[in-house]
Amino acid sequence: MNTFAFIAFASLMTWQRRWKDRTCTSVWPLIFVNSLCNGLVYYAMVFVETIMSNAGNAAILLLLEAPFAVLLLGGSGRDKVTRQDMIGTALMIGSAAMVAFPEKWQWNNGDLLLIFACIPPIFGNVCSRKARKSIRAVSIM
Repeated sequence: MNTFAFIAFASLMTWQRRWKDRTCTSVWPLIFVNSLCNGLVYYAMVFVETIMSNAGNAAILLLLEAPFAVLLLGGSGRDKVTRQDMIGTALMIGSAAMVAFPEKWQWNNGDLLLIFACIPPIFGNVCSRKARKSIRAVSIM
């Protein structure tokens, strides 16, 4: 599968004549942090969590990445967040909590780890957004 992705992106970069983007060394640290957060840390934490918890909780808690992005980026002032965004975020988090823990609030280490696993991709995506100001997304991929 990785070979197919490489061929697809290499073909796209050739067609768009974007190979010169690879020489823009100022974005390499941003791409490295993005790859580290999204490709290594996130999936390692999810793998460990699925060993320590059940699949139902994992499926629901993985969906919390979007509301956490709204909370972290909006709360830090990086993105503009409206009142509707905050209400939607609260409803998503509350709904996920009610579905994941229907009878009693019993946390296990795997569930907590999965909640923390939703945070690194947010920072990786911030780095990707900064890198896209200099080069195109296909070059980042």
